[in-house]
Amino acid sequence: MSTRKTTLFYGALIAVSSLAVGMVIASRLDLTPASSAQSTFTPPSQNSAPITGSIDAQTFRNIAKAQQPVVVNIRTESKQRGQDLSDFFGGGSPDDFFRRFFNQPGDRDRDDQDNNQQGQGRRAPRRRDQTTVAAGTGFIISKDGLILTNNHVIDGATKIEVSLFGEEDDHTYGAKLIGRDGLTDSALIQLTEKPNHALQEAKFGDSSQMAAGDWVVAIGNPFGQGWTVTVGVISAVQRPFLSEGRTNEMIQTDAAINPGNSGGPLVNANAEVVGINSAGVQGANNIGFAIDINSVKDVIEQLKQGKSVAASGPFVGVATTSVSDLDDQARQQYDVQVDQGAVITQVVSGSAADKAGVQEGDVVVKADGKPVTSSDDLRSAIQAKKPGDKLTLTVNRGSTESTIDVTVGSRSVQNS
Repeated sequence: MSTRKTTLFYGALIAVSSLAVGMVIASRLDLTPASSAQSTFTPPSQNSAPITGSIDAQTFRNIAKAQQPVVVNIRTESKQRGQDLSDFFGGGSPDDFFRRFFNQPGDRDRDDQDNNQQGQGRRAPRRRDQTTVAAGTGFIISKDGLILTNNHVIDGATKIEVSLFGEEDDHTYGAKLIGRDGLTDSALIQLTEKPNHALQEAKFGDSSQMAAGDWVVAIGNPFGQGWTVTVGVISAVQRPFLSEGRTNEMIQTDAAINPGNSGGPLVNANAEVVGINSAGVQGANNIGFAIDINSVKDVIEQLKQGKSVAASGPFVGVATTSVSDLDDQARQQYDVQVDQGAVITQVVSGSAADKAGVQEGDVVVKADGKPVTSSDDLRSAIQAKKPGDKLTLTVNRGSTESTIDVTVGSRSVQNS
């Protein structure tokens, strides 16, 4: 081989080697740019077909078996914020409520040990540099390792680890936060380490079809005990729940939801996710809450783009309920004279809706010319907008129908 050819050969070899080394270093430092496949991520398809069929002795066993590869346990570490956390559900802000719900009992046990060592009868404040370890739940929604969970599960986490069902030796995989939304209490994380087998993704159901009395299954990691199944029914839908300064509607269920179940799926009789388990009320038997999956599905694409949806999302400033959910007394109170629509039950002072002239008791029957049959329809119409967009509402106020143009505001402005 000539000297010139030899030089060219070794030059090419060095270039290829340098490229390979550079790719390895970039992957180690997480410097590799996101692929176009990730940027075009599509949430799992939603099955809107009616739930049919009977419940038999194998139904819930089959549901549990179908969910085993989908539901994951989440372990987080975070720095204690230097405040003493009172007993669960003992007062404070909604964020404190979620944080109390999520903490493991082991945290409290450590506090009691500290108090005994100090010989004091009351709990001593935690040190500011204390690392808090907690456990929660999530479920896989894409084969490349995207996982849905609660925002309060990963809030403030400095380290996130995920374990899959059936893994030997309690093996865990690292994960990182992608995006979060305080309003729907949802968050998207992604595995930074992958198992050597294909991941199975969850199937979404249509939460708007769920009604009181429907069977549901809650799956999670209660008290850090590991993969656990509980069964119950939907107790109520569209329960108002205050979050991020705004009322969000939730599913109430009597399926047991304990600390650590947060972020796990609430699934219907077809093994489809209809909610994300979020909270249980201590001291009250069989009262748990889940975020309906339809409202979360609306924000998944924004979460995938790494956005904090609650800080930048559209805000109109109303709380609603569906006409079909009103009893006779409520119909008279709001002077409802239509059979379907979304009733405005509250208007936030100074909000976009308030400035446009929307009033409590108005029944929204159309949004941008499209029929509104329930509060879900109105919420979807709002979520489809960006701050500054115009939303045209057709409302019934008593026997009069009128059109109101609302300039959509920003949630960050309302919460400042």
